[in-house]
Amino acid sequence: MKTGIFSKELSRSFHRAFDERQASDYGEMLQPDQESATLLFEQAQIFVDEITEYLNTNIISEIS
Repeated sequence: MKTGIFSKELSRSFHRAFDERQASDYGEMLQPDQESATLLFEQAQIFVDEITEYLNTNIISEIS
């Protein structure tokens, strides 16, 4: 994400999700609240959509 291909917000949401995952794996076992889980899920969907669009536009078209 350092190359500027994706937005800074996309990078921030990816790092937030990673940090949450690390905390749940190695920290105190807490149940996530519905609002936090929904927000992370929505951000994950945006992340997957943007990566898919990038791959379809830049990688798949080069292979075809």
